[in-house]
Amino acid sequence: MTQTVTFYSFKGGVGRTLALANTAYMLAARLQRKVLIWELDLEAPGLLRIPEFHPWAVNAKGGMTDLLLDPVIDPERLREAVKRLVIEQGDSKVPGLFILPAGMPDSNYGERYAEVDWNRFFGPHTGFGKKWFPAVRQALIDVYQPDFILIDSRTGLTDIGGICTVVLPDTVVLVFNLSLQGFDGIESVKRAIEQQSGPDGIRFQNPIRVVKVASPVPAS
Repeated sequence: MTQTVTFYSFKGGVGRTLALANTAYMLAARLQRKVLIWELDLEAPGLLRIPEFHPWAVNAKGGMTDLLLDPVIDPERLREAVKRLVIEQGDSKVPGLFILPAGMPDSNYGERYAEVDWNRFFGPHTGFGKKWFPAVRQALIDVYQPDFILIDSRTGLTDIGGICTVVLPDTVVLVFNLSLQGFDGIESVKRAIEQQSGPDGIRFQNPIRVVKVASPVPAS
């Protein structure tokens, strides 16, 4: 059974992506688990900027923005699409580690991201996003059969409708900094997850496990 874990933050700059990257690396390199990283912080992607993952950018052929610009729902076509976009190996040579990046890490990324029609996914009269994102996850599972899918996400357009915090994950790791804004923000996210995964929410089974992680923790 593939476990889907979202690393989520109320804001950027709290160490969320680095925490996810370290977790993925340890699971794959030390515990020999098959891990697929799914980059869904599309507004400010940073995974391929981490030194250990930067060499993977050479093998990138696109990413989530390409899927969002041509959101096919047919399972076979979706599997072919993720095969083309997932990076299977970087210079780290860690077996069992895969990355679906946000997109090509070049100067044109912002223009491609701006072309995404978010209303198509999350408009008031459509439930397409809540069907399509799980279909992408299923395609990733079908093709790569990972033990873990680790999603990198934060508050923003991508998580309208609780896609990354309620619809997709089994566990949500809430990463926050030690500030009043950090505490208040992450508590509001935690309450929203609990409400939406309850009997009156959008998810009715398999209760979501929520873990809060402070980062960084000062020596004092």
